[in-house]
Amino acid sequence: LLKNYGTIIGKSEDASQANYAAIANIMSSLHFQNLVDIYNNIPYSQALLGAVTTNPSYDDAATVYASLVDRLDAAIASINANPDAEDPGAYDIMFGGDMTMWKKLANTIKLRILMRQAPGAASYIQSKLSGLTSDDFLGAGEDAQINPGYGNTAGNKQSPLWQDIGFGTSGTSYGNRDYNRACKYATDFYNNLADPRASLIYSENSSGAIQGRNFGSTESGNEHNTDISAPGGPGILTDPGMAATIMMASESYFLQAEAAQRGYLGGEGEAESLYLQAVTESFRFLGVEDYANAAVEYTSQSSVKTN
Repeated sequence: LLKNYGTIIGKSEDASQANYAAIANIMSSLHFQNLVDIYNNIPYSQALLGAVTTNPSYDDAATVYASLVDRLDAAIASINANPDAEDPGAYDIMFGGDMTMWKKLANTIKLRILMRQAPGAASYIQSKLSGLTSDDFLGAGEDAQINPGYGNTAGNKQSPLWQDIGFGTSGTSYGNRDYNRACKYATDFYNNLADPRASLIYSENSSGAIQGRNFGSTESGNEHNTDISAPGGPGILTDPGMAATIMMASESYFLQAEAAQRGYLGGEGEAESLYLQAVTESFRFLGVEDYANAAVEYTSQSSVKTN
């Protein structure tokens, strides 16, 4: 993917193609950000050069982060500066050519990168968020998702998550559905706080309960696969044609809530409302019944883990 994005960027010097280059830069930044989060220092400045550099040096993670923030800002500036650029339209399987949504995604990725560095880089973070409001990030119902036409006509046409932990075209379970099982830490968190998302994230076991296994446990007896829940409840796996999620609106609001609480975005007084909106969006995404009122009830509990 990164090589393909680089090809698009390299062939989009014409102003009429500015939107394609901006999209490629935004998605490339997202992938490099994920790589930094997983591996820390990574090949970046010398990456993807093929035979030109077969042994690329590793760049410092903080340096990569700073470069990605600049790339995202530049992508947004390019979109703003080229209002007459070609509309990607149906070629854009995320937002259908809506460049305002691409700017929101870019800002949300940037916010994620900046919050990964809090609180040590306060002045830098503040400067990069200057002038932005909640309207500049992914908002209510604005999950970033792709769907090029997933379906159940063949295994390789199914949505990626469904194909990993769901069912084949004939209805039989894929291997990873049997191999992957819930962690007790997570299931206890949901169950102990009466969280309605538990049965939407995990499948019930043979007793109709949501049960996890202690991480690293090798116990036998009550830890058979029929006793331990599988990931992939109806909130996670809806159907073989479901969209693949790149970033959820709930994450956008959680990031905004943290930024507000730390004083980087808006005011500390906004942190509570942004946090409630984040929980509301998570409930909506997973299909909690009457999700808005359910989120209020959940966050009204006395536990500091919910409020």
